[in-house]
Order: sequence, then C-alpha cells, then structure tokens
Amino acid sequence: MKILKWLLIAVFILIIIGFLIVFLMSQSKPEGKSSKEADVLAQNMVKALNYAGHTQSKFMTWTFPGGHDYIYYIPAKKVKVSWGNKEVYLRLESLRGRTFVDGKEVFHEEKQKLLDKAWSYWCNDSFWVLAPFKVFDPGTTRKIVKDADGKEGLLVEYASGGTTPGDAYLWYLDENLIPTGWRMWTSIIPIKGFYTSWEGWQEHNEVLYSTRHKMLIDLEITNFGIYRNWRVMGYDVHPLDALTNY
Repeated sequence: MKILKWLLIAVFILIIIGFLIVFLMSQSKPEGKSSKEADVLAQNMVKALNYAGHTQSKFMTWTFPGGHDYIYYIPAKKVKVSWGNKEVYLRLESLRGRTFVDGKEVFHEEKQKLLDKAWSYWCNDSFWVLAPFKVFDPGTTRKIVKDADGKEGLLVEYASGGTTPGDAYLWYLDENLIPTGWRMWTSIIPIKGFYTSWEGWQEHNEVLYSTRHKMLIDLEITNFGIYRNWRVMGYDVHPLDALTNY
C-alpha cells in the first residue's frame, strides 16, 4: 500500500509539473487585423522561396520522422504514403484511393482506416514541408502582429482545412523574407505559442525547402527530392500508376 501511495503522489507531482511547464512556456496569440500589408508580406515571402518554381515541378519525395515515406505527384495532387508494410495511394482532392498491406490490396473497413490514417499523416507531415506555400489557402487570414516579446511577424490563421482547423502560426522572417521559425497555436500541442525553427534550407530547381526544425527534439526530413519526371527517379512506370482510371 505504501508503494501505491508513493506512486500516486509521484504521478500527481508529474501532472502538476506538466501544467506548470505548459503555463510558463505558453504565450497568448497576438491580436491584429487582416491587412493589405500582411498580404503583401506573405506574397513576398512566397516569392522569396520561389513558389512558382515549385508548381512547375512534377514529383516530390521525402521521409518524415517515424518512417513515413512520400511520393507526391504535384500536378494531379496524388500521393503515395508508405509506412511499415502498408502502402496507400491517395487522391488528395477526393480522399479516394487504394490501400495495400504486404503488397496485397485490402478493402472495406480496413481500407477506410488506412485511407484515414494516410490522410492524417499527410496533413501533418506535408505541412512541415509546404506550410510556407499554404499561407493563401482557402479559409486563411493574414495579419502583421507583435508577439509577447515585441517581435514582429506574419500571423496566418486557418479557419478550415486539414484535420485541425482553427490553428494559427506566427512566422518570423529574416532580411531576405526567408522564414527562420514560427510560433504555433494548435489543438494538438498543449503549449500555446510553441516555437520551432525553420532551417536546413535546400534549393531544388531554384526553389527553397526547409528540411530541419529544432524544438524539444530535432525534426529532420530526409530523402528529400524534387523531380521533373518519373524516369529520372529510377521508375519504369509512373509511381502513382495505381490510381490510373481510379
């Protein structure tokens, strides 16, 4: 009984410490108004990263921590998501697709679960790569604000989209309008205004992509590549061929 008592006390202390950490590290989301100046700043950030060049690319590949592998066919908004023994071919606009386990196609309830899981992975993992290009997505608003430390940034709020609508991100930009980091107000992170860096910038086809983010741990995106056709990727057929006529 004494052991159980001390275990309960230890758990209670850890919970209190957790609440204190959340309270001390959190920042209130800055208030502000949407403005043309904020839109211009966002446009210039996107231009500095050369989003136009990104739209001219065909394929994007990367591995996200946790072993999530992606092949993204940009023009048709199709993606192959692989993890473990599972492969999901997904149309991002309709959320329809095909699912495989150990190379064998699965259907019905198991298929839907895999489609939902792949969509959830995509929404999170791709955002850590493509977020700077999504500041004008439907349902977004842009504001120039100052954080609790008086540092100015570009606040982008998402009223819809993805799996967690209502999230907000405060971008910090350097003198060349390249993001150096952001603060996040999201439903899945208890610390409000949590800061994460955007670094490890790589240039592909004259487009800049961030592949490393420092927070409590380092989040590094590996196997990153941009390609103009599937042949230079080493494929004999289109890697999203499974979705043809589907």
